[in-house]
Amino acid sequence: MTLVRLSLALGLLAATQAQASSPDAWADLRRRSDSACLAQARDLRQPRILAYAPDFRDHTVSTVQGVYRQGAMRGQQARLTCLFNKRTGVAEVQELGRR
Repeated sequence: MTLVRLSLALGLLAATQAQASSPDAWADLRRRSDSACLAQARDLRQPRILAYAPDFRDHTVSTVQGVYRQGAMRGQQARLTCLFNKRTGVAEVQELGRR
């Protein structure tokens, strides 16, 4: 009997979480994350999002690719990791290690 109750409770919890975010909410999160990450990649020419992971509690993680605009790296390919804070809307980028 206890196993049945536990299974029912877990099933209801999973169903509640699945319905908590609509497709529109996920799309809005993606737009906000992409926009903030691309804005932080302002040193790159033609930046674009290569990968996106919204699965973390407080953050999304994206990989941004582009071409350096200036300095010693001008004209070379760049890959950045972007951490977007879902609550504050602030994005931070860090260069990925070179091969």
